[in-house]
Amino acid sequence: MLAYEERFQSLSVSLSTARQLEEIRNGKINVRRAIQEEINSFGQPRRKVDVEALKKLKKDVLKLNKLIEDVDEKLNHQAK
Repeated sequence: MLAYEERFQSLSVSLSTARQLEEIRNGKINVRRAIQEEINSFGQPRRKVDVEALKKLKKDVLKLNKLIEDVDEKLNHQAK
């Protein structure tokens, strides 16, 4: 946990904000990976578009965008 705290210490943000930033980072990695898997499988023989997977990806992107907006607002408020 110390390395985690040290990584964000130079940003002068709270541990809560640092955790949210880490959640955004991990969320972006996971969403990108899932999107790439769907793109790679598109057009493959006997492969249908997984509508449920696309709906989940859309939901995940919207959730991630909301989290980014919340952290951005929090950081902007702290900067004032």
